[in-house]
Amino acid sequence: MAAAFNEKRLSVDNYRSWKAQFKGLLMGNELCGHVIGKVPQSAAGADAIATWVKNDRKAMSHLLISIGIDEAASYDDLEMSKEIWDKTKETYESGGQVRKALLLKRLTLAQIKEGEDVRKHIIEFDEAVKRPTEIN
Repeated sequence: MAAAFNEKRLSVDNYRSWKAQFKGLLMGNELCGHVIGKVPQSAAGADAIATWVKNDRKAMSHLLISIGIDEAASYDDLEMSKEIWDKTKETYESGGQVRKALLLKRLTLAQIKEGEDVRKHIIEFDEAVKRPTEIN
């Protein structure tokens, strides 16, 4: 299961590492071709179609489980694993407008929680400040 494989769910902060680990999970389960579009839906008989749909649903399941709960609703209308994969890339890959907006929102709303390590908070805040400038 993807959530067990990726201890952290997909977020604005971990897309690159999530993507690398997730590709490994997909390859190990022979589902990578569905997600990247190299295994197109076949029209060669009912059994082939049923197998394709079954494998695509497995890939979708892994993807949706690994996406953070706050983001999951925005993937609800997608019907194929490739659509979900493409949307994660569009949303989280450096340079995307959505990624910029998410990083700026996170920076704007950053607050230290009671009992949280101040040093850790300052380091994370500093990294968040640097990210938007790296995107441009």
